[in-house]
Amino acid sequence: MTSTHEKSSISPVIAGKPLEKLREIHDHLGNAQMLDTIKDVIDFYYKNNMEQIIMDMKTAESEKLAELQNEAEKRGYDLSADAEKMVKAMIKREKKLGGIYCPCRNIVLMEEEEKKKYTCPCVDLDNDIKETGACHCGVFIKKEEKNENS
Repeated sequence: MTSTHEKSSISPVIAGKPLEKLREIHDHLGNAQMLDTIKDVIDFYYKNNMEQIIMDMKTAESEKLAELQNEAEKRGYDLSADAEKMVKAMIKREKKLGGIYCPCRNIVLMEEEEKKKYTCPCVDLDNDIKETGACHCGVFIKKEEKNENS
């Protein structure tokens, strides 16, 4: 049985390299204590890193939004009113999927080469804008024509 001291000394080690250490710790602790240890590690990590995690996400969101704004300007499009919401969804999915993919595509079932086509902005962007005035996800929209009389 592990003491509180042992758990707290394990947590920082696991927090640095969780996947490499889990089997070793499981062999040492057994199933029930392993679940408690995993919970302790998650609690430790988030308590000690939450501010940085939030800052990193906001930075990533801002950077991607700026990148997409530049891409929109370069191609003669605008970003939709929902672009910020969609970027947040892309950033959340990035860790799970390994990239910033079109949030409306089922990337999980695609081969790696196919996935690359759907990194936002995706391969279908220009055709979608021509056909419907917006990309499949609604991040990019056709630039509104300026009325000369206004």
